[in-house]
Amino acid sequence: MRSGMYFGTVTIDAAVHFLNGFENSLHIFNLVVDRSAQAEVLRERGWTPHAAAASWPDMLARGLSEEAVVDELLAIAAESWRRTLLIANAPG
Repeated sequence: MRSGMYFGTVTIDAAVHFLNGFENSLHIFNLVVDRSAQAEVLRERGWTPHAAAASWPDMLARGLSEEAVVDELLAIAAESWRRTLLIANAPG
């Protein structure tokens, strides 16, 4: 991923702030990530299901670099939102 294009300097702190701001801005449109979808994404990627942004200490503990953590946080967020929108648009 080209995470620097989203928030400049690639740091975990910058990524967490960006993702929190992104999620909070979607609340204006009454869009909220489906937490069960997010938990599923976290489990599939090998992380403990709790808030995705709170997973970064585990990622560092497993030896991921700061840039790899940022990429993982963005991938988790993207897939969680993709699944949330699929759920919201499912027929029935």
